Amino acid sequence: MINLMLPEDKKILTAEYRRRIFFGYGTAVGFLLIIAIVAVSSFYAALRIDKASLEHQLEMEKNGMDTKGIDLYASRVVKANKMMDLLTSDNNNLHLASALLDRIIAAKPSGISLTSLEVQTVEDQKHSLVIRGRSSQRKNITDFIARLKGDPLFISVDSPFANLIKDTNSEFVMTIALSSEVNLQNYAQQ
Repeated sequence: MINLMLPEDKKILTAEYRRRIFFGYGTAVGFLLIIAIVAVSSFYAALRIDKASLEHQLEMEKNGMDTKGIDLYASRVVKANKMMDLLTSDNNNLHLASALLDRIIAAKPSGISLTSLEVQTVEDQKHSLVIRGRSSQRKNITDFIARLKGDPLFISVDSPFANLIKDTNSEFVMTIALSSEVNLQNYAQQ
């Protein structure tokens, strides 16, 4: 190709061509730099937030901030809701609970006072009772256990050895498993 431009026009054209190339590449590189800075800064901010969160968790762990209390209250609320469901779901349940309490009171010797009775249900619908109380003598606890074991309504009576350590004025806790084969309706009508 033959260039018929004047030398001054050639210089102007070459300068304009270089300026356009520099501006075009400069603009493209600038946009790429801005995109890279935005991507890196957002990634950096996300890492910074994660780091702050982890540092906060570590600080909570070091300072001994305890969340077990929340779990305890949540389990108590669940227990209370189960008991409310038990009491409000069916009037027969009240009769059954009353019959069960009558059986325990009938088995209780005179030197024993009951302080609490708690019904526990396992996933497979087996029920157990946790009985807490006070006894004036060790013999009363052993008599109570023997009477409860003799009742066909109860599968097993678990009493820790700690219940029998003190001879007089002792507190006790025992767990009684209810028989699933025994028809509780029969006991409710007795």
